[in-house]
Amino acid sequence: MKNRLLAPLAMLLALVAPAVALEIKSDARPGALPPLTAPGETAINRADGRFFYRDEAGNRVGGLLPDLDANGYLKFRNGMVLGRNVGGKLVPQPERIEIQGSGSNGDASQLSVKPEADGGQAYGLAERMRDEVNVMAFIPPSRRTAIRDYSATTDLTPYLRKAFATGKRVRFPAGRYPVCDSVPLASGQEVVGDGVVSTYLWVSSCFNMSASAVVPVATGDSSGWDGLGIRFDQSGATNRATLRRYPWAMDISSATRFKIGRIRIGAAWNGIRCVGNCGGFDGGHLEIGAFHTGAIFDGPLDFVHMNSGHSWPWDIAGRAELMAAYTDGTTVGFEFGRVDGLDIKSLNTFSNKIVGNANGNDGAARQIALMQLDGDNSTFETVAGDWQIGLLSTTKSGEKHVPAVASSAGNVNVASIRFWGANNGSYLRVTGGVFAINGGTLEQRADRPAAEVSGGRLVLTSASLQPLVGSEGPARTQAFVKQTGAGILVATGNTATLKANGGGGPLFEIGTDAPGNIVTENVMSNWGLSLPAIATSGTYGDNSVPANPYVSGIAVGREYVKRFTGTFDASGNAVFPHGLPASGSSQSVDRIVGVTAFGTDPNGFRRAYPQTRDLGWENSNIALAGGGASFAGLPFVATVRYR
Repeated sequence: MKNRLLAPLAMLLALVAPAVALEIKSDARPGALPPLTAPGETAINRADGRFFYRDEAGNRVGGLLPDLDANGYLKFRNGMVLGRNVGGKLVPQPERIEIQGSGSNGDASQLSVKPEADGGQAYGLAERMRDEVNVMAFIPPSRRTAIRDYSATTDLTPYLRKAFATGKRVRFPAGRYPVCDSVPLASGQEVVGDGVVSTYLWVSSCFNMSASAVVPVATGDSSGWDGLGIRFDQSGATNRATLRRYPWAMDISSATRFKIGRIRIGAAWNGIRCVGNCGGFDGGHLEIGAFHTGAIFDGPLDFVHMNSGHSWPWDIAGRAELMAAYTDGTTVGFEFGRVDGLDIKSLNTFSNKIVGNANGNDGAARQIALMQLDGDNSTFETVAGDWQIGLLSTTKSGEKHVPAVASSAGNVNVASIRFWGANNGSYLRVTGGVFAINGGTLEQRADRPAAEVSGGRLVLTSASLQPLVGSEGPARTQAFVKQTGAGILVATGNTATLKANGGGGPLFEIGTDAPGNIVTENVMSNWGLSLPAIATSGTYGDNSVPANPYVSGIAVGREYVKRFTGTFDASGNAVFPHGLPASGSSQSVDRIVGVTAFGTDPNGFRRAYPQTRDLGWENSNIALAGGGASFAGLPFVATVRYR
């Protein structure tokens, strides 16, 4: 209806306070009206509610009169409701009001809404549209029902683009919004939905695969996104090879100070991309389910803040074939390169990786208060840069032969760890850089090292070490913490809280003696310390005496040192008593950890004797084989370490 709907009200007012003298004529015959001859004359048909009158100019004007029924509704006899009498006030309830004239072009200040709250002022539709837009105002009415009942399949890209082109804050009511191409977000523009579950963009096979992203954010400052999800259709996929490799869900690479309140991205190939200066990013709660990369931040020249990042199989978990692809060990949940200040309160993954790539910067440490690696193939891998992590936890079931944490370069400092379960690869593998742990609990239910270092430096201090054996785990044959190759192990002040009943294998194993190795002041709790036959460069003594002297033939406890000097005999050999009690006593030969010997050869060079065939001991003596008669009378020095 148009302005003619208002004519009956005007007529009623005219009847009450006529501008000219009125003469009202009536007729009860359906469709019949008395004749009108003079201005002011009014004719009413009481049967159907039709009326006519002559205005001051003598023009004939007509329309329908509403009736007030027993329920207080003011409506026309054709059934159209105009309003209802509520407490003496007419509350309009028309099916539709269409404003013509100047209002049709947006100047609808005459039609306003006034909040009932104290201090509320009239707020016109024109003002509202100047401040923000509702995306439904750009979508044809015929398509809105399907959006609201989540059955929409028709592409809405053109309508959404027009809404976004306003540059204003765009509000999305709850519903499903299918798109087949990108919907660019302007600089400074904000998009708000009714919740990441109830409001989302739907991306399916129609989407333009050459687009840079579903939502590319323009270069600029302080755009935003809150309460709106982005979900992808993977209905035809049966494995990783058949997944649809859609463009990024969102690209914020050149959008500084971009803000996300809440977002959920489901079944994407790639989630959020920042490869460039998206410095000042502020993320509230990011829920991302992606098969390739959930989010990458590499290049921000300012802080990146995040309250919570959660990589989980959103829109994936309900299908076994999709879960098999998601958990195959190749999915990256979060990747970080150069970030000039990373500030994350909580970063969590399920069966995928957190990666620090080769662009990681030194000095401006990437800081994460809590990192949780849940499930097999949930790992933390770093190859460059500095990290500071408050709490680092990981849970494993023993299905995968991969380390939960792998560090090959850079500096990683962790205040507290909680490594739980059985990982068939080492929980922690350090091949380069420095990885320092300053407390927490390191557990291993499998017969594998819980931590190993073959390059770089592993520093382990003030931690609770739990090599589970007996009823809680297998008899151990491998070291709990293992050093090999060029790696350096510093382990001080740690406590093995579970005794080695039914166990075996050392608590610490040094494969290569080096000056930087330090294993001191640890509470061994019956677990052993395994050292090379010659181990004089590192520091391996002064660990707490265990409750029992032996664990599967491996000597443990406080270390003692004896030094012997002498000369080789005529045959170039040496046999001398070590002075330790016989086997079975508290300080017997069984407690010898190692013997180191150096001799001077005929050319005046000092020679070490690491070979077992050249160096040995028994209940009373130590035997040292020289180089034959040419060594006769030359001096040697031998050091015996025992517990």
